[in-house]
Amino acid sequence: MNYLGSKTKLLGFIDTVVTECQFKINKPADEIVFCDLFSGSGKVANHFKDRFKVVANDLEYYSYATLCNLLNNDSSTAYECKPILDYMNYCMDGEQGFIYQNYSEDGGRTYFTNDNAKKIDAGISLVYRLYNEKELTEQQFYYCLCSVLEGADKVSNTTGLYTAYLKEFKGSSIKPIVFKGFQLKDSVADNDVYLGDANDLVKAVSGDILYLDPPYNQRQYSGDYHLLNTIAQNDKPEIAGITGKRVGRVGSPWSSKKKVEDEFRTLVESANFEFLVMSYSNESLMPSELVGDIMSANGKYSVHEMEHKRFSSKKGQKNAEGGETVTEYLHVLHKAG
Repeated sequence: MNYLGSKTKLLGFIDTVVTECQFKINKPADEIVFCDLFSGSGKVANHFKDRFKVVANDLEYYSYATLCNLLNNDSSTAYECKPILDYMNYCMDGEQGFIYQNYSEDGGRTYFTNDNAKKIDAGISLVYRLYNEKELTEQQFYYCLCSVLEGADKVSNTTGLYTAYLKEFKGSSIKPIVFKGFQLKDSVADNDVYLGDANDLVKAVSGDILYLDPPYNQRQYSGDYHLLNTIAQNDKPEIAGITGKRVGRVGSPWSSKKKVEDEFRTLVESANFEFLVMSYSNESLMPSELVGDIMSANGKYSVHEMEHKRFSSKKGQKNAEGGETVTEYLHVLHKAG
C-alpha cells in the first residue's frame, strides 16, 4: 500500500535504535512487549512480530484491518484462504455496488475503472457474506478483506492519496484488479490489535518499548484515505463533495498545531513503558527541541537522525529548503522510575 509517512525504507534505522533499547531491558526478547501506538500501514509492528510480543493500534479502520491480518495471521491462514482468492480472481462476476455507483467512471468520480469498481464491490460483498454466515474465521476474514484493500489500492487512479482522483486513467489503474495473498511472518507471541485514540489506549496498556509515529503535519489521514475506510467497512456512508469524502470524519489532535504539544506531553507522562522511541521529522509540527525538552523532563533522553527521501504524491516535490530529503529523528526516552 502506498502510505503517507511509511517507514518501510527506515526499518533498518529503527531496528538499530530499538535493539539498543532491547539490550538494556532485563528480559528475553520474546517476553518484551513492543507497542506501536500509531501503526498506520503496520510495517514497523510487522517487522518486530517475530522478536517481541506486539501491541498495535490505529484510529482508522483500514489500518486496524491491516494490523489484524499482519499480526494475527501466518502462513496457515494464507493456505486456507487461497481457494477464496482464486475464486475472486477467476470466477467472480462484478457487482454494481456502492463503489461502482460513486467512485467509478460511470459514478462520476474516476477513482477506479468501471470493471475494477465492480470487482471491488463483489469482493467486499463476498468476504462480508462469508464471514456473517460463519464460513470464515475472524483471521480469514481480515486476510481476505486486506486482499481486496491491497488490490484496490494497486489500481486506484490517484497519486497515492484519496484526496483527489486523476481525470485520465493512468497505466496502473486500467489493469484488471488482482486479489493477491500475503507472505506472513510467524509471531513469537499472541499479539493485540486495537482501534482507537492513542492517548486513551496508552493509559490502558503497559510494556517495555513504546514506538510512536504520530502524524507529522496538519494532514488528516481520515480524509487522505477515506475510500479505504469505505471499502474496508462496507458501510455505504453519506458522502459529499467532488471527491466523495465521508461525512462526519473525525480529525486527530496530533495534526493540530494548537493541540499537538498537549497531546504529546500527556502521552509521555502517561506512558507506562521503560523506553519511548518516537519517529518525527524536521518538517513536523513540533520542533525537535520541544520534543527533547518534554522527553528530558521524564527521564534520560537521546536522539538519532538520518537523512532520507521525503514521501511525495507528486514527482519531484521539494522540501521547504528546496531539496528532496528530510531529516528523520528518532527521539529516545528512558523513563525515570
